[in-house]
Amino acid sequence: MRAAAVLLLLFLTVQLLGLLVGSRYLGFVNSGEAEPLFSNPQSPWNSLYLFAVLLPLTLLVILLLKFRRSWFRAFELLVVFLCCWLTLDLLVGIQVGWLSSGFLLSLLLVGWRVARPTPLTQDLVLILSASGVGAVLGVSLGVAPSLLLLALFSVYDYFSVFVSRHMVFMAKRLVPSSSSLLLSVPSQLRDFVREGRAGKRAGGRSLHLGGGDLILPLVFSSSVLSAEGLASSLLVSLSSSLSLLLLLLLLSRRPGTILPGLPLLSVGCLLGFLLSRLT
Repeated sequence: MRAAAVLLLLFLTVQLLGLLVGSRYLGFVNSGEAEPLFSNPQSPWNSLYLFAVLLPLTLLVILLLKFRRSWFRAFELLVVFLCCWLTLDLLVGIQVGWLSSGFLLSLLLVGWRVARPTPLTQDLVLILSASGVGAVLGVSLGVAPSLLLLALFSVYDYFSVFVSRHMVFMAKRLVPSSSSLLLSVPSQLRDFVREGRAGKRAGGRSLHLGGGDLILPLVFSSSVLSAEGLASSLLVSLSSSLSLLLLLLLLSRRPGTILPGLPLLSVGCLLGFLLSRLT
């Protein structure tokens, strides 16, 4: 249960850090220093556009995992580097000569990840990546479009696990590779700083949570932050964390099972939002 508690804590860390990043980005948008990703945040076409763009990326990941593992590693490192750069620029935002501090810190972080491929560096890179991406997308979307995006990906998550099962294929390929697209918590917490599949060598099972399960609840809470304020967005984050707790309890009764996390997380987000409207 310690691993489950740590996974829950890391999920909540992403949600709270993302709200901090989102508030910074929202401040830049309101002051005119930055532009939202979409000119009309309330349009549902924004969600359909994002869904249509991200699905081919999923297909690309599957093809790379199946046929070009080395290319996948390069693609993964590029993605997490750019996402960490975005997050750290919004959090720190200091120029060092002609380079930004976010660029330099991301370069160091990803370099550390390559030099020391441990669950600690794997999770740290993903936490920073998810916090920035989820926050920027959420602030750029209205509440209704972000809810639509959650619904679309929840249906897709269910389909990809139970029907097409390509998400199961991805998980089985990503876990052994210690990919930074998965949040990973070893059963033995001391294995956080060990290289390779430390949790497997110790005879225990690691817990894993996909990057999308971190980002999409944050997208919704960040859109609530933009529309309703901090208190409502915190309630959404707390409610989604409680839904993750329920998911972990279900998994504890069925060890080794792969379940779609997003449908239950989306229900938690919606309940948190509805509760915030009643208070």
